[in-house]
Amino acid sequence: MLLILMILTGAIAYWMQKVIFRKNYAKGVGVKIEFQTKYIEEGGSAFVTEVIENRKYLPLPVVHVSFQTGNGIQFETMENINVTDNTSRRDVFSLLWNQRITRKLKFFGAKRGYYTVKTADVTVYDFLMTDKYYLELPQSTEIYVYPKQISCRRLNLLMQRIWGMMQSNEKLYEDPLRFAGIREYNITDDMKRINWKASAKGQQLMVNVYDSCVASNVYIFLDVSDKGIWKQEELAEEGIRLTSSLYEKIVKLGSKVTVYTNGSMGKQEPQITVSESSGGIHGVNRMLANIQLQKSTAEVEAMFQQAQKEIGKNSGVFLLISKNQKEGYGELLRFYADKISDSKGKIGCMWLIPYHKNITGEETVVPKTEGVQQILWEAEL
Repeated sequence: MLLILMILTGAIAYWMQKVIFRKNYAKGVGVKIEFQTKYIEEGGSAFVTEVIENRKYLPLPVVHVSFQTGNGIQFETMENINVTDNTSRRDVFSLLWNQRITRKLKFFGAKRGYYTVKTADVTVYDFLMTDKYYLELPQSTEIYVYPKQISCRRLNLLMQRIWGMMQSNEKLYEDPLRFAGIREYNITDDMKRINWKASAKGQQLMVNVYDSCVASNVYIFLDVSDKGIWKQEELAEEGIRLTSSLYEKIVKLGSKVTVYTNGSMGKQEPQITVSESSGGIHGVNRMLANIQLQKSTAEVEAMFQQAQKEIGKNSGVFLLISKNQKEGYGELLRFYADKISDSKGKIGCMWLIPYHKNITGEETVVPKTEGVQQILWEAEL
């Protein structure tokens, strides 16, 4: 009789906890996954916070929380991590009544890209671990992994050649913020340039002298298409890094830079994307982070045609970045540069060609094009 009573009591207890859990497990359960920064550079690290709370008096003995993001995000430890086309992380918690638990998880941006967490999957086990219940909680957090910046040591020589082209195609203008010294006044000088303190000291009129800067427009055309049989994503990635690094360097020289790319941004039809003038370096890097190399691209000529529509007659520098060596892009670049050149000056042309002997072969020869500087850029793989 006692045994039957014990079995009956156990059955009632099991049934009661099951009913209580089924009706209350989801109440007051909250999960928030949030990246602690909006962007990092490729290869950099940051933290994501994982917060779970139980806002009720019913304790939750075992709770599994999992979320998923792109496989370019790699966590510091591979424990509870599953990596396929995406990176999935699963953590185990035990929550008492009215308790909140916060964890900071360190991760690395292994690949350039745009990453989001859209949902958190929650599995709750009852007291006897016999039944489990599921929740799907929406999340809204994102992070950009910007292209890695190329070292100044490697970039300096290239920048000297670009700077020389900018100077040869544009007039030099005095920069009032770059003081270079003083000299004697002459009749052609503006009275605003007179340095009255120096004039009083030297008993003659003296004027300020400023360094010159180049007021040039630079147009960067980034081609990430794959024309060969073998895919060369490493070289396309190098072209993306070059674009980001050069944009920042050239803008610091005081020039206006516009970036065009035929890389896919996830749209159904390939089209040309142009950097927004108000976005600055972050706008360009967000655009570059969004490029998806596995998808089809627009034609290179479409970038030049888009530029022709937008800028009309102008002067400055056309800078093509393309690894496709045998496509005759040099002639195409020069053709559209001549069409856009205005009466005050011409458009200089430069073609940067990322290569690596392990990918493109020992001998890399690009047919020369008159009026186009062609520079082979060895990628560091």
